[in-house]
Amino acid sequence: WVELMHDYNPSAYRFLITDRDMSKHSNVTPYNPDVDKGPLRRRDGVWYWRTDYTSEFMVEGDISLEHCNRLDFVKHHPEYCRLRQQEPCKKIQQEDFAAAKVLAFILSHGIHVVDSVVSDSELNQGARWISGLCGKTTPLCGSIHDANQSAAVLRGALGLYHLLGTPRFKEVRELVNLLGSAQVFTNALKVLVNQHFGRTDWELPPSDQDEEDEEDPFRHFRGPEADSELVEDAVTA
Repeated sequence: WVELMHDYNPSAYRFLITDRDMSKHSNVTPYNPDVDKGPLRRRDGVWYWRTDYTSEFMVEGDISLEHCNRLDFVKHHPEYCRLRQQEPCKKIQQEDFAAAKVLAFILSHGIHVVDSVVSDSELNQGARWISGLCGKTTPLCGSIHDANQSAAVLRGALGLYHLLGTPRFKEVRELVNLLGSAQVFTNALKVLVNQHFGRTDWELPPSDQDEEDEEDPFRHFRGPEADSELVEDAVTA
């Protein structure tokens, strides 16, 4: 047991789940849901919890994606969530950028363990944000037009894209700029998505971002002197 937070609306309680011995830490209290009478209880193998409170669980350790049964990207609370962000980044659409980073990771690394829980909504959310890499202000005019070659180039770019918590934006741009046009980029993304998910029908949906976002979805990650570099530690991992 960590704490009860009445300042939240609704009020929230917080647990830390860990394998470490925390008996010497005075700021946490051991909690047994089988016998304790707190907001989370387990009786005869059945879990019960207070539905009028927000439940928060901090898990110290890795969670296997094999146990994932839903994937969703939501906004942080504007007041209570503590984000490692610098001032220029506060306007970023956090949930869309997170969706793009996750999609970039699974496409570039061939991760299939979460395929069954990636709905069209999350897929399109991430793909629309990724498509901003071929913005209107700097149209692509590279030499690669072949479908297989362009898909390979884009896969490499996405391998760097999901690491955008570090200043790798320049390298991503350099790879994408090898493609012959925005249509070549879109076709390559279509190939990667359909191949990965075993589909033939996926198409990039029209963007619902405003015109400024379409031109440069990463403008808030730029420092005042860096036109094509990301601000270090600008993104919460």
